[in-house]
Amino acid sequence: MRRIAPTLLSCTLLFSLACDKPAEPAAEGAKADAKAEGGDAKADAKADGGDAKADAKADGGDAEAEGGEPAAEGDAGAAKDDTVGLGGVVRAIAGDTTAAEGAEVGEGYDTSQDAGGLIGHVASGLSHDEALEGSKTRAELVVLAGEKDKSPSDSAICGHVWAEVFAKAYADKVSRKDAFDEDCKHEVEKERVKLGVEIFAQHAECVLAAKDLAALDVCDAKEQAAEDHLHANPHGDRPEEKVCTAAVEQMFILISRDMIDDPDMLEILDEDIESIKEDAKLACRDEGTKEELACIMKAAVLEDLEGCVVKPAE
Repeated sequence: MRRIAPTLLSCTLLFSLACDKPAEPAAEGAKADAKAEGGDAKADAKADGGDAKADAKADGGDAEAEGGEPAAEGDAGAAKDDTVGLGGVVRAIAGDTTAAEGAEVGEGYDTSQDAGGLIGHVASGLSHDEALEGSKTRAELVVLAGEKDKSPSDSAICGHVWAEVFAKAYADKVSRKDAFDEDCKHEVEKERVKLGVEIFAQHAECVLAAKDLAALDVCDAKEQAAEDHLHANPHGDRPEEKVCTAAVEQMFILISRDMIDDPDMLEILDEDIESIKEDAKLACRDEGTKEELACIMKAAVLEDLEGCVVKPAE
């Protein structure tokens, strides 16, 4: 799997461990200090960039999250919707520049099933990477996602798309499987974040039934239609961009901090986080409520987010 350079989020993580928790036990501070002083190149790189992210977080901090006003009608925020669809991933890896033909969507996904809430959407996006299996962080993310039925893992979905679609349509390009696996995983994570557990379950069912690229294009069209509906009919309060940025960054800090004792898994987790960052901001605009975001900003550890989760309507 390709690796990215240490992220700015990672920088904030170690900075926050050393500085933003004066009430934490001294042993925790000593542990963070030892890690920073041990000459570890990755830790040093993270520490070097800490101030900028910490300042940004302070600028958009608790007061903004608690008092965030609904955004103006024309304020779409800086986050970009970069979902390309699984068919788009297939074509990109294969080097096929042919655009997908307009697919007959038929009956779309039932968007009324979305339970709402930013935390569930983000947790779902990060809790299905099998490379994180066995970690307490992934187990907590599963709890926060609130899935009633176990969703197929990212690798199960991508494995099906590879075998049933890519390998059949582009048999001469099967040497590109590693690149496909990585891009497909990140695309699935993005779709989980923006659709949420309930709608993504419908999408996964469609994808796992697809046996060729044309069928996959239909699933992609339904997925995009569902995204468009959620953007146009938000369940949340349409928070301001700076409020969403602060809340999303706070969530990512809590998630990464929870994995700090396993550097190898933390590297994978940080890569996953980097891939969904903009999507999480979009989900915040669609799903976040003032109460949920204010609660996120007050959370000290990942488990605290359980008290912030938006409960599905009865």
